[in-house]
Amino acid sequence: MKLTKALQEKLEGIFKALDYKVRYEKGNFKSGYCLIEDQNIVVINKFYPRESKIGTLIEILRTIEADVNRLDSAQLKLLRKVQQTELQL
Repeated sequence: MKLTKALQEKLEGIFKALDYKVRYEKGNFKSGYCLIEDQNIVVINKFYPRESKIGTLIEILRTIEADVNRLDSAQLKLLRKVQQTELQL
């Protein structure tokens, strides 16, 4: 998987389909992100380089419960690929 802006936008689309809001803000996140589960908000450090932002989005997607019925076929295919692929940064 190439870590491009297009991939980042596709991952953000999966979050949107799952009713999560992805925000990029400054903050002191020890892990680089903050997941507010009861409000379905993901906050990622905006100063991270693109590769780290994508890696963080993938890491979060692997930990949340995804209702696959809300995803279109392309999003579902990408989600399955993300869940099965080991990320090499």
